[in-house]
Amino acid sequence: MNSMIFMLCFLFNLGIAKQSMNIHMLTHLPHFVRLFGPLWNFSCFGFESMNAHLKSMIHGTRHINHQISCAISMTRSLPGLVKNIIKRTESDDTKRLAKLLSSKITMGEKDDEKQDAQVLGKRRQLKADDPTVEQFQLHGLVHKFFRCATDKGHRLWSAEYQRCKIRNSYTISFIYNDATRYGSILYFIDNEDKLFAVVKLFNVSTLGPDGDFSLVSDRLQKYRGMIFKHIILVTDSKEEILLPVDHIHKKCIQISINNVMYIAIPPNQFEHN
Repeated sequence: MNSMIFMLCFLFNLGIAKQSMNIHMLTHLPHFVRLFGPLWNFSCFGFESMNAHLKSMIHGTRHINHQISCAISMTRSLPGLVKNIIKRTESDDTKRLAKLLSSKITMGEKDDEKQDAQVLGKRRQLKADDPTVEQFQLHGLVHKFFRCATDKGHRLWSAEYQRCKIRNSYTISFIYNDATRYGSILYFIDNEDKLFAVVKLFNVSTLGPDGDFSLVSDRLQKYRGMIFKHIILVTDSKEEILLPVDHIHKKCIQISINNVMYIAIPPNQFEHN
């Protein structure tokens, strides 16, 4: 009923010429919000990105399925072909050319061996009397940095990274004391060839029929009987811990509404950020 009222008001105010497909799609959004929760928690950007990748494989209007199949087959075969060329040739120029021609395709290929976490950007050495060194009782050389690539291929930022102001890429889920916890990365530490994240912990509150709804706005009270397992109500604990980078599980979405903070685990894991 509300969708029909919206369409009639839109038609009356702007005319039939403005009723595009996007306007029609708006009428379906309430249904999906009831299924999956707030719009900020899910999107189709990952699928649109895959469509762009498929489109790059098409170079004509005929036999499109054969073009895509051939391109995928070549893409899968090329890394192995490049490895064979590098093994069999002694020419450095040939090796560089093979790597250069295949770099775009093999860039996302992962080796069978587990990759180590890596420091991204510059590091700054901390003095022995630095508050961080004293807080966590660190010994030896200690470096502070703000970006990191994990052994799982995730690129993480920290809250103190100056350029990380628009996007939140530092809210994470991780394993701590054999349990899944949530928090924000403040910065990273390199100590004795081991990488750590200084994380501010969040306390988890139950969002459900029997949970604590005292922090939820009045507009959400009518959804008291609905449980979104991928949306978690949290509060700031003010507690900071030193977490090994390899204990980090994944990045999460953090959003605050009326001073209430939520963590969401996206159903769609193909997002770039």
